[in-house]
Amino acid sequence: MNADLKNFALAWTRIALMALVPVVLTTFVALPQALGHHPGEPCVATACAELPQHMS
Repeated sequence: MNADLKNFALAWTRIALMALVPVVLTTFVALPQALGHHPGEPCVATACAELPQHMS
């Protein structure tokens, strides 16, 4: 691989990952708060009945 192409690819990858990090962190913090529990967490049927079924 050409050195200039390699440097460009590495720079582009770093920028893309750094743009994606805040999105991922926000999602994994905000989603459990919006649902009231973690998505994969089992809960009692009566406790889940009180929670909203969707986020719209």
